[in-house]
Amino acid sequence: MDNYTVEIERFGSLDVSTQELDKFQWKRIDDSHFLISADHVQYLVTLESYDRSTRQMTIVLNQKRFNLKVSNKLDLLIDQMGYAEGMNKGFSDLKAPMPGLVLEIKVNEGEEVAEGQAMIVLEAMKMENIIKAPGPGVVDKILVDNSKTVQKNDTLIKMK
Repeated sequence: MDNYTVEIERFGSLDVSTQELDKFQWKRIDDSHFLISADHVQYLVTLESYDRSTRQMTIVLNQKRFNLKVSNKLDLLIDQMGYAEGMNKGFSDLKAPMPGLVLEIKVNEGEEVAEGQAMIVLEAMKMENIIKAPGPGVVDKILVDNSKTVQKNDTLIKMK
């Protein structure tokens, strides 16, 4: 199981800015309920919503609603290395956030894309990374092909 980091403002009686989930004991009760043990205290958590593409979730704990952002080890590494900045600077072009190999192009020229939509699958550091649209737009020109090696900041797709 991957280690994840969840950014939260307040978690029950625990005031934290970032907590590693492996410090908690999670027990799944059903699809939307979890029992979490932290510091010898148990919390019943209701999962209200979860968006896999943005890793945003809303939970209810002690009758209070919390919006969470879940990041895995790769997300944290990309952020630490400064690659996330290259992914989020405007959306006139989709650029490679890291060097890698293009495995799959998931959009077509002329296609309208929404924020968070998968556009390209890039293999980097022996991991598949889905490069998503940082905002809405229309694909103008695809500049790469499957099996092409790209470098950090190479333009992959031009947008209108």
